Amino acid sequence: MPAPVLLLDVDGVVQAPGLRHEWPDARPVTVRLKGDVYPRTGGSFPITVSNKLFQAVEALGVQVWWATSWSDEGAIHGLIEQTGLTSVAPRLAASRVLSHPPRNVWEGYLPDHWKVTGMIRPVLEAEPRPFILADDIFAGHTYRQMLSWYVDDELPRLFIQPDPRRGLTRAHLVQMANWLGDQGRE
Repeated sequence: MPAPVLLLDVDGVVQAPGLRHEWPDARPVTVRLKGDVYPRTGGSFPITVSNKLFQAVEALGVQVWWATSWSDEGAIHGLIEQTGLTSVAPRLAASRVLSHPPRNVWEGYLPDHWKVTGMIRPVLEAEPRPFILADDIFAGHTYRQMLSWYVDDELPRLFIQPDPRRGLTRAHLVQMANWLGDQGRE
């Protein structure tokens, strides 16, 4: 079986307002996006990130696939550049970004389950492998059940659902490292 992958969300996971509780080096950053991306905010997003958290995720040694709304319109690249991620955790910064599903052109929104059906399912059907899903919303019970309907139930999986106010903790990273060890990766 192929090596496991970490499907990593951004908001509420590696960026969260209360990140400093777990990661004392956490700092505020305003990410500015180009073009007409999210015009209601003027293209600026105040976020909180931690270099130590980015380094800890990279230290897991697992391939990361960004599975986030930040992939819409290439916003993840702005986040990576403006947080200094390239110099802090270069492998994480160079990780694959899963394609954001198209918005419903008639409605202007995404269905509640967009990440499962439009982002995660297609890639795991094309490239089945064990996976960790670290997401503050889509790792919840309802989405776990939905993933079992859409993604091969035989694939080993671990769901990490951080508190969106605090993001990933050291305990989450230990849990991921232990699971990876059980999959034959350390």
